[in-house]
Amino acid sequence: MIDTKINPIHTKPNFKDSLNLPDSPTSTQFRRIKIHPKFNECNTLHLTTLIADMFTILINYNDKLPQAQLVTPFQSQSIPNISIHKYISRMVKYLRLEKSVLLMIPIYADRLCHKYPSFVISSLTIHRFVLTCITIAVKCISDDYPTSKFIAKVGGISLKELNFLEIELCKLLDWNLSFNGRNIQNYYMNLIECNSNYVIDPLMETNDSGDQVVDTSDRLEYEQSCIIS
Repeated sequence: MIDTKINPIHTKPNFKDSLNLPDSPTSTQFRRIKIHPKFNECNTLHLTTLIADMFTILINYNDKLPQAQLVTPFQSQSIPNISIHKYISRMVKYLRLEKSVLLMIPIYADRLCHKYPSFVISSLTIHRFVLTCITIAVKCISDDYPTSKFIAKVGGISLKELNFLEIELCKLLDWNLSFNGRNIQNYYMNLIECNSNYVIDPLMETNDSGDQVVDTSDRLEYEQSCIIS
């Protein structure tokens, strides 16, 4: 069980097909929120909502599917009593996550679903999966990141379990953890396209939207030794 009561701190390519993501209903009652076309200029609260909304639609759909699914180490015994939106917001609040780290969550999900079509992201798997993706991504992207012990505490699981999940996800992905700015930008645009509540602000659009906005080519490769906190 994910323990979300632990709070010692006094201070929130098109992946749609591979994730079996159903169409988002078009909203005509609300004015769509305009956001920046560049992911690194997007408000973090809006980016959190984009990712959480995508996963919420996905798990609501997948929870209704027959239970003949791939059993993974991310499986919870019962559905955690915290929504995925609040859970990701908690990660952002306490871990001070970069926007590129957040966007690595759907990227890793897409890669895993491509490799294992029977893997289903559901209410029972989403929390541990997201936490593990964040743990790996923050070590790939950030120069200064919190310890695994602290990440585990914020995520509500033990350090031993987090270390195990981290290794397992790396293996499931065949250690394919690399990324580039263009890849992240494409996923950001897909998230906006799949969400009827958001739209690109036309006043901020530029003709060079294909430019690589994050350069990670010179970063050290992710090593297995970084799993040890």
